[in-house]
Amino acid sequence: MSGNPVINGPPVSAPFTATAPGLYTVSFKTVSHDGVPSSDAFTFTLTGGTNPSPQKSGSPPVAAQATASSDSSSSVSVWPWLIAIAAVIASGLLGFLLGRRRSV
Repeated sequence: MSGNPVINGPPVSAPFTATAPGLYTVSFKTVSHDGVPSSDAFTFTLTGGTNPSPQKSGSPPVAAQATASSDSSSSVSVWPWLIAIAAVIASGLLGFLLGRRRSV
C-alpha cells in the first residue's frame, strides 16, 4: 500500500504501487456498526511489467492484468445468524412452556 485508505460509504480503496509481477495477498479487518469484528483476505496475480519499455510503434502500452480469487466464499460471519436463530427458538420454547403452565 502506498497511501492511506479512502472510505467512501461501504467501498474502501487504497493506493497500491506494484513493484513486480507476482502473487499478492490483500488482508483486511473491519468492525461492523454493532461492534462485531470481521477479517478476510484475497489474493491476486499481477502479470506483465510495471515499467514497460518505450514502444517505437504507435500502439498504446499494454496494461498489467490482475485476476482476483477470494480465499473465502463470503466475508459475512454466520455467528449473528446463528445467535438470532437460537434466540427465536428460545423465545418460542419459553412462550410454549409459559402458556402450558397457565393452562394447568
